[in-house]
Amino acid sequence: SRTQTRDILELDMWNPPILAKNLFIWFSPGQAVLIQSANASNWYYLFPLSLTIGLQLRVVSTWYEALVKDKQVLFGQMYNEYNYTYVHPRLNVIKCDKVTAT
Repeated sequence: SRTQTRDILELDMWNPPILAKNLFIWFSPGQAVLIQSANASNWYYLFPLSLTIGLQLRVVSTWYEALVKDKQVLFGQMYNEYNYTYVHPRLNVIKCDKVTAT
C-alpha cells in the first residue's frame, strides 16, 4: 500500500528584533555611504541628508507594521466568520441511527 504523506506548510513572517530594526533604520547602507563620503567641506549637507533618509525609513517601517497588523486583524475576523458560518454548523450534526437485530 502507498503511504500517504501530508505536507505541512508554515508561513513565517519576517519579524526582526526592535534593536536590529532600529539599527537598520538609523544606520542603513545609504547612510553609511553618505557618512563615508563626508569630509570637512560637505558634512553639513550630508548629515541632514542622512537624517532625512533615516526619518523616511522610519515612516515606511511604521506604515508597514500598521499594514501587517491590519492584515492580521482582517484575516482573524474572516477566519472566525468562515468557521462560524460553514464549519461549526456541520460539526455535530444529529443523525438518526436505526438498527434492527435479527
